[in-house]
Amino acid sequence: MSLMGVIMMTGIVVSNSILIVEFSGILHEGGLPLLEATVQACKVRLRPILMTSLATLLGMIPMALGLEAGSEQYAPLARAIIGGLGVSVAVTVFLVPAVYLVIHTRRERKQAMRKEAQHENSQPGNRDVSAPCAGGGGAIPNCGGFFAQRSRSHH
Repeated sequence: MSLMGVIMMTGIVVSNSILIVEFSGILHEGGLPLLEATVQACKVRLRPILMTSLATLLGMIPMALGLEAGSEQYAPLARAIIGGLGVSVAVTVFLVPAVYLVIHTRRERKQAMRKEAQHENSQPGNRDVSAPCAGGGGAIPNCGGFFAQRSRSHH
């Protein structure tokens, strides 16, 4: 029974995390900087997350106590949900936004570096003549690379 409680708790936790991440992404696409979008998403989505989690926790307390006849069977289910959900609310509210910021900040830096590199390579006179011909001509005239030479010889 406790495994079923873990599965139920995992569904609630994933749903809560998606609320924060998805809303943060929407705000960021709308023009807010990543940090502001994440902070705003946490502020807006905190109430629904707490309401869902607290309602589930409070609803499981009578089941976890196992006071009625036959209710001892479901006590492990309720205890797994209460323990897991209690810890995961803190993880959802604090750790998920922090990891989201770290991942997306790195992604934005990589994209900015790629755009900068493309911009520098697209300007005339900035070709690196020391670079070997990789397969598309490059800086060396009449150089088609290994694959281009193979395709010419098979025609």
